[in-house]
Amino acid sequence: MIITIAARERLTTATFTAIAGLVLLTATTGTANLTGIAAALASAAGYSLTTLLNRKSQDPLTTALVGFTTGALLLAPFAALPTTWTGWLLIAYFGLVPTALAYTLFYAGLTTLKASTAAVIALLEPVVATAIGILAFHEHLTALALTGAAVLLLAVAAQARRH
Repeated sequence: MIITIAARERLTTATFTAIAGLVLLTATTGTANLTGIAAALASAAGYSLTTLLNRKSQDPLTTALVGFTTGALLLAPFAALPTTWTGWLLIAYFGLVPTALAYTLFYAGLTTLKASTAAVIALLEPVVATAIGILAFHEHLTALALTGAAVLLLAVAAQARRH
């Protein structure tokens, strides 16, 4: 919703439905962790900012390269450097495939989609992460979380169909 408002785009039923689905999917019965909530809000703000700043980029590859190189340099002092080839290969894989490649494709999509549409479609990520948790780690979801996943999928489909 931050992206939709900042981009001065119309709030749609699909946007509100997606938010409702995300809330249901991630709702817990435990106590809230304020540090986790603050980190999630900071992440949402950063994601919104990068989406808004890059929505009209004509060169998504350079945009991703500059952004992630800057991020890597800023985070390097806090990193414990790996000492094995496996560690370096994992860093290279995570830096290149699910990060740089994924954001390059996302930025390329922003050149043809409204920022709000791209943001709603990107909400497939928590649904996919949930599915991986179920399939790979045998996690169990509550009925509320399953309902949230279904609502979120319906919202993404509705938003994608609009464009």
